[in-house]
Amino acid sequence: MTHCLVVVITVMFIPVVNVVQPKVNHNEWRLLYFISFLLLVAFFVLNMFVGVVVENFHKCRESQEHEERARRVAEHARKLERRRKRNNRQHVASSSVALF
Repeated sequence: MTHCLVVVITVMFIPVVNVVQPKVNHNEWRLLYFISFLLLVAFFVLNMFVGVVVENFHKCRESQEHEERARRVAEHARKLERRRKRNNRQHVASSSVALF
């Protein structure tokens, strides 16, 4: 803080005479190159980010589909087992009735 204050006071009270300013190196083509470079780099970085997000989304979706498929297979197996038990009971009941 005090250093900045010293610099400000020095600049205010010391007259600047015949100070040579650096030549401005201004070229429209450099500006165009710089802006196009920034846009191109921003596009590629954004493209990489979107690619990573989409790839992770697809991986998550595949795992969910796999889990859903496994759940459906297990549910189908349970239904078949219930149906098989019910048919066995009916078969046993009908065979025992036939014996009497």
